[in-house]
Amino acid sequence: MSENFYTILTNAGLAAIANAVINQTQVNFAKLGVGDGNGAYYTPTQEATALRNQVWIGNISSVTADTTNPNWVNVETVIPGNVGGFEIRELGIFDDNNVLLAIGKLPLTYKPNFAEGSSKDLYIKAIFEVTNASAVTLKVDPSVIYASKKYVDDKVATVVSGLENVQQQLNQKTAAIDTKLDTHIVDYVKHPGVGINGFDGSENKLTLTLAVAPTAYKDSMGVLITPQTNTTAAATLNVNGLGGKFILKANGNAVTNLKAGVIYTLRYSSNKGAFILQGEGGAGNAQPSDVRKGKTATVDNGDITGTLDLSQLIPGNIKNGVTIDGVTGNLIGSPTPSVGDVAVLAAVRTVVQYTSDYKKVKEIICNFSGRVRVTFDLYGSGSGAGYEHVYGQVYINGLAKGIRRDNNNSSGTFYSEDFDINNGDRVQLYTHGRTNPDTWATNEVLAICFASNPLGTVVQV
Repeated sequence: MSENFYTILTNAGLAAIANAVINQTQVNFAKLGVGDGNGAYYTPTQEATALRNQVWIGNISSVTADTTNPNWVNVETVIPGNVGGFEIRELGIFDDNNVLLAIGKLPLTYKPNFAEGSSKDLYIKAIFEVTNASAVTLKVDPSVIYASKKYVDDKVATVVSGLENVQQQLNQKTAAIDTKLDTHIVDYVKHPGVGINGFDGSENKLTLTLAVAPTAYKDSMGVLITPQTNTTAAATLNVNGLGGKFILKANGNAVTNLKAGVIYTLRYSSNKGAFILQGEGGAGNAQPSDVRKGKTATVDNGDITGTLDLSQLIPGNIKNGVTIDGVTGNLIGSPTPSVGDVAVLAAVRTVVQYTSDYKKVKEIICNFSGRVRVTFDLYGSGSGAGYEHVYGQVYINGLAKGIRRDNNNSSGTFYSEDFDINNGDRVQLYTHGRTNPDTWATNEVLAICFASNPLGTVVQV
């Protein structure tokens, strides 16, 4: 005879639910236990207060009203894989005081354990009818770690649905980004295109192949090119087979001197119907000899290095008062005078009263270099004994260079010495009296003398 399997409320369960309905409280379903029925099936009755042979009891993981019948209650739990080694034929549902509220008959099931070489979690679900399902609730225990299969399935379905929705939104956003990126890539106005450089049969016919080919030349579209060889004549560029277009400078002249390996930026001009070389500022027909030595320039023929040597452009080589390239000349006559007796400058008379130290009385600036003769006269004047005794000496740039002259002749004596002079030197005459306070050192002439008059090469101060 076939067995019937079911779950019923015990008298204690019926009383608890009836009381809960009257008092508007709830019955706590807290634990579910299973037993082996002492090795045989039996018919559970309402009078039962315990299982015949309980082998395991644990917390209930879920108590819910059935979706198809509001008076049915679904009770679920899981027997974990780390317990077992027993048969299951009966189950009991207990409240938190271990009172048996429902008892059921289950089909024979064996629960293995680890020692037997097999283990599994065993899911158990009991369904029974009550007069009011809302009077039944789950007694929550913090140690419950299992969820019902339906609960898990529902949660998983919710998560999966959410993930699918997120994935769909992500796909839509990715597609939108891809569309914008594709649009950006082919917008060579906003950013220059870079591709594969080449030439079509001539170094002056350049080609450029972009990964995303433009459909036509567009005003202001930019490209970067790197010629493989130097160009030698007016160059053209053909982008993705759209046709060769001349490469021009900003002034409209053809570009003829692109260099191999150099990166150039070009922008297409619809008005010119040509590519315009960007950042190209050099133009002109200057030659290296026109540019100062060591300096560089960019002209129509490309970069050049100057050879114009201006190292001799110094004041002594430029006519006095003339300025060339910021240098003002001081050359008055011959730059290389020689010694002679032709005086080209005579200073006016000076008189110096007695002093105990030398005092500068005259100075001449020499705007030349060479060897010259310096002459001066010297005599004393005044009153009293020894008034005519005076001294004189030639200084150059404030340093005594000449012989110290001691004159005791009131009628005057001329002196001369030869000196090597450098451009800019100052030839100076220093004098002083001897002892008498009423003595004056008198000088009529300080002169620079040459072999011949060089049209004046000195300046008096």
